Amino acid sequence: MKLHERNYSTKVIRPKPTVFQSTDLNMIVIMTCWGESSFKDRIFEEIQKFVFAAEGDVEVTSPFEMNTYLSRNCNFLRMCTLLINDLIYRGENRDSYKSCYELTILYKKDNKFSWVQVGSPNLYLFKDKLIPLSVSVPLAYSMTPNALPLPQQYLGTEMHCHFQLGEIVVDSSQKVLLFSETSLYKDTWALETADFNLDRLMKNQIQLDPESPFWMAIIDFKD
Repeated sequence: MKLHERNYSTKVIRPKPTVFQSTDLNMIVIMTCWGESSFKDRIFEEIQKFVFAAEGDVEVTSPFEMNTYLSRNCNFLRMCTLLINDLIYRGENRDSYKSCYELTILYKKDNKFSWVQVGSPNLYLFKDKLIPLSVSVPLAYSMTPNALPLPQQYLGTEMHCHFQLGEIVVDSSQKVLLFSETSLYKDTWALETADFNLDRLMKNQIQLDPESPFWMAIIDFKD
């Protein structure tokens, strides 16, 4: 998996997502920190450690049980997310709330693409046309121009967390769009393969609301 990203900044302040790519795993982690951000490297290290052990069939210690209705990959992404939530809640936010995190983990094994999403970015599959994969709405969603951005869902402020899981079969001709906001410009839905690139996507989105910051990325599966 290869990720190409762009960030559009305005006078409105929105935290920029941080992208971590594992050198040992076909895995990408996207984190957006609302508050202090000193814990990000620790979070990625723990994710990488857990997924690496799970991928290698090493017995991993977890207080969370496997769900029989989920695939193996989705199961360990789920358990990893619950562990990270606990790590932040009992670690960085133990004495007082310092931060919360939006988190997306993307993992590819053979032709299976799996993800767990807590908040943004939203995921869309491009397969001849754009298809929503996992989209959540911000806590205070508003169509009002210049509304201040807020997280969608987040980790680390309570013992339990909510997330979306999914898994699909992909091939090298397909792409995944990651977008930090909810409303895509209408012309984006009609883009054809030749025009589906970050330059066109960014230009379209700026037309929708030039004063709103956003982050976009495209993942391709070509070797």
